[in-house]
This record gives sequence, structure tokens and C-alpha cells, in this order.
Amino acid sequence: FVGLFLLFGLSFFWSENTAYYSSRMQLMLPFLAMPFAFQLIKWERKYFDYLAILFICVCALGAGWSLWQYLQEKAAIDEAYRFSKNMPTPFQGDHIRFGVAVVLAIAFCFQLIKSNFKFNYLFISLAVFLIVYTHLLASKTALLSLYIIIFYEIFILIIRQKKKVFGFVMLAVIFLVPFIFYQISSSFRNKVIYTKYSFDQLSNDKAETNISDEGRIVSYGAAFRVLQDNLLVGVGLGDGLVEMEAEFNRSGIPTEKVLYPHNEFLYIALILGIVGLLYFLFMCFYLLKKYFLATDWLTTFFLLFIVPLSVEAFFNTQYGVALFVFFFFMLERRAATRQSAEG
Repeated sequence: FVGLFLLFGLSFFWSENTAYYSSRMQLMLPFLAMPFAFQLIKWERKYFDYLAILFICVCALGAGWSLWQYLQEKAAIDEAYRFSKNMPTPFQGDHIRFGVAVVLAIAFCFQLIKSNFKFNYLFISLAVFLIVYTHLLASKTALLSLYIIIFYEIFILIIRQKKKVFGFVMLAVIFLVPFIFYQISSSFRNKVIYTKYSFDQLSNDKAETNISDEGRIVSYGAAFRVLQDNLLVGVGLGDGLVEMEAEFNRSGIPTEKVLYPHNEFLYIALILGIVGLLYFLFMCFYLLKKYFLATDWLTTFFLLFIVPLSVEAFFNTQYGVALFVFFFFMLERRAATRQSAEG
């Protein structure tokens, strides 16, 4: 983690926009601070669980506030979903990262339920509420992450816990849920309609960045073209947005908003080149090899982030960095505490 921070820091020497570089480095500070800060924490395992419960409650409050805002102008917001707009959310309206936070809270609920924590029915109720909210929010990134987590938990039920009948019943229910929400939720239905429209637009010859899924594809192509001229060490943390805008202009791509490539690995390559990408891949494989099966908490954490890292420049905002770095180290410390106690 510190190595990744240092690579971002070194890109100062080939970044021309130093003001933007400085603002980006502030976002990256958790990669430097969190590894050291969490090593100082010597809690009992229950305190990590309390922190997870606090996070669940905060997400539930945030989802409740978001739903309240939605209900105030439901008809207008439902219609806006037909044009890739979303209901108001915490995180300054960043519905994608807030949706991921909600799915992380749901994953924590599942783990607490499995561990027979006190007030199980409360966590079951909170999980159901947050699952319903995730479908009403209708963020594709959050929904795909949610279903990966749910399918993993059903796999655990069937294979590890041998609850085959219950597991297959839950599997059937989960397959029905999207169809139910398509019938009862205007926001979910309109997001499906818009998603179909955006995929249809991929087949035309006109490149547009203001259409959700097509914008992702366009951002990938532009990033690859920029990377070809800056293959070894990238364009630097300060110049990524400038270079993407210049490439859009060279390619004659009309855009209302300049997009970073919507993929964390491609974003790292754009900023830090092949050197940075190789280091980031090494970091990811190292974390997976060491921690993926350490606990169910960590397993679901990594599974959850497959989609956000694949379809977003997830670390390009403070919310994304905080979600990944803080909760990884929280769960790593929780796992280390358990192993210490067992030893």
C-alpha cells in the first residue's frame, strides 16, 4: 500500500499540472497512513464487530435519508432514471460509491447473522431494508456486487453448511427478485430501460460519452491511445484529466464531461504506466493470496470489489479510497486478532 502511494508521489516529476497533482495526492494519503495507523490498534475482536455495526447503522441512516429525498419528488426522479440520473444520496450524490458502501454494510450483516451475533433479527431486518434500497437506487455497480455476495453466501449454505433445501429455495427467490422489482419499482424499471438503450447505442458509429455504458467504452479507447505514447511511467497523477481531454478533442469526441477510464487497472496504467500497473497487479495478487480465504469477512470484501474496480476508476475519489483502504485494514486486523486469540 505504501509502495503504491510512493509511486503516485513520484509521478510529480512527470506531472505538469502540479496544483491538480497536489489535490490528487490528498486522496491517496490513506494508502500511506492507514497501514501504520491500524498496526497500532490492539483491540479485541468484538470491537471490530462493533465498528462494523456502527457502519451498518450509518449506511441505513444514509439510505433512509436518500429514500426520503426520493419520495419527496418520486415522479420527477423516476423519470430522470430514464436519462441516467439517480435519486439523491450521501457522498455528495456519488450514488455508485454510496451503493458500494451499502452493499458492504449488507455483507457485514450477513457475517454477523452467520456468527449468531446478538440481535440477529435486527441484522436480518437491516439487510432486507438495504437490499430493497439497493434495488430502488438501481446502481448497476452496486447491484452486480450485491448479487456476487448473495451467490457466495448461498454457495456457503449449500456446500459448507449442507443446508441444500434452504440454499436452493434462496437461490430461486434471488432469481425472482429482479423481475419483482421490475414490476413494482419505477426507478429500477427505468434504469433497465436506460441500460438497454445505452447498449443499443454501442452499435452505432457515433462515439458519445454522455451515455453511461458507451461512455465507459469510449474512455477505455481514449486511455489506451494516451497510454501508447506514455507506456513506461504514464502521464503522471497531475495530468491524467488533461491528457484525456486532449485525446477526446483529437478524436473529435463530443463530451459534456471529461471521463477517466472507468477501470481501476487502466486508470493506474494511464497515471503510472506499465511500471505502476505491474506493481498494482502484484499488490492485488499478494492480497488475494494471503487474505482471500483468511475469513469470510475478507472473502466477501474482495468479491464485492471485483465489479467496482472493473468498471470504475474507483480510487479517483476520497470515498472510493476510504472504503477500500479503511475496511480492508479493519478486516485484516480483525482476522489477525482472531488468529492471535486462537493461538
